Amino acid sequence: MAAEEISYTVIEKDGDIEIRHYDETVMAEVMVEGDRDEAINRAFRTLFNYIDGNNIAMTTPVSQEQSAASQKIAMTTPVSQTQTNNDGNTWSVAFYMPNDMTYENAPKPKNEDVTIRRVPERKMAAIQFSGFRTDNNLDEHEQELRDYLQTNDIAHEDTPLYAFFDAPWVPWFLRRNEILFPLQ
Repeated sequence: MAAEEISYTVIEKDGDIEIRHYDETVMAEVMVEGDRDEAINRAFRTLFNYIDGNNIAMTTPVSQEQSAASQKIAMTTPVSQTQTNNDGNTWSVAFYMPNDMTYENAPKPKNEDVTIRRVPERKMAAIQFSGFRTDNNLDEHEQELRDYLQTNDIAHEDTPLYAFFDAPWVPWFLRRNEILFPLQ
């Protein structure tokens, strides 16, 4: 069964590169220090525990009584990873909430390392590719997207967002990965 994907609209397409519009969405985020692979592996466990029900249900708007029951959240894709400072050692790793979930009705995390955050609507440039999420594969496609943006004089933020869509057991040649740059 496929995981729900956050929705977007393709505005423009040129080969493997797309300019997309994303509506506002909500994500569960963990900040982690370490190299890229170590950071995503550590954060993934924390985020998975959150969506698997290790949370407390929000206060209900009808009765104004807080429920102590946990709430499981449907798995969504992608899992995103963004470097948060220039030291190369701090990463934001996030799961996006299902499209019908809002900031107001997302379950409150028990774990203080998990933050629920609104992501405003935005335009993003994206390149999609397959393979493992190795530094070489990411660097190659990030540079291809940077070159495209520069050649086409498209203003963008400098820090990329890495997006991974598949479980570890998916064969490398079937994996979907993306690199995205927020556009200015």
